[in-house]
Amino acid sequence: ARLGAIRRDAVRLHRQLAMSRSLVNRFQASLAGPSLPFDLPFEKLGQRLDWLDGEAVALRDRAHLLQEEVTLGLAEETNRKLEVLSIVATIFLPAGLVAGIFGMNVKGLPLTATDGGFLWSMGILIGATVLVFWLLRRAGAIGRKTP
Repeated sequence: ARLGAIRRDAVRLHRQLAMSRSLVNRFQASLAGPSLPFDLPFEKLGQRLDWLDGEAVALRDRAHLLQEEVTLGLAEETNRKLEVLSIVATIFLPAGLVAGIFGMNVKGLPLTATDGGFLWSMGILIGATVLVFWLLRRAGAIGRKTP
């Protein structure tokens, strides 16, 4: 938030300095003909305005780069957290599928009429979870080092 405020201030300052430099140039051009009885340091004033304008532009650019760096860091952290959540959801997907199928109250579901139906369904559930975990590990989604 502070970097955004600095960028806005630098842009506003750049506009004001550019307008001031333009006014000094116009005033200097209008007084170019006859010499004045007093000496006005237009060149020095113009140089200082140019220098200040360059500093304001450099400050704006540095603030922009810093803001981009902070934004990228936050995006990387969010991506890491979302990756962990998606892996956890993928591992528990077979459990939800098996629970959903066997939770239906309809006739003809497999393994409901046998004595070992619960053990078979738990075996299917564990086997499917292990299979998904193995596939994720083989694909490199689990077990890799994050920088």
